Amino acid sequence: MSETQTFYGNRWETERLVSIEEAAYRLGVSPWTIRDWIKYGKIESNKLGDDPTSCQTRRLVPNSEVERLMRESRVPARRELQAASVAA
Repeated sequence: MSETQTFYGNRWETERLVSIEEAAYRLGVSPWTIRDWIKYGKIESNKLGDDPTSCQTRRLVPNSEVERLMRESRVPARRELQAASVAA
């Protein structure tokens, strides 16, 4: 887990960032699906390690993007399905 700071209006806000793998798990899709969504602009991400000669770049997804997709999706996210099965 990581965090980023963004300036909104007159204040800085800190936002939680999650790995592609965690975002995929929470949304019930594969990490490759998340990468495709990033590539085609369906979901935003932050890039760490911007060296074009290195393969050590990493992308992190803002938690707000994961939550937005969970709200927009009609399929319940994996986290919600697990909570329902435990309660039953």
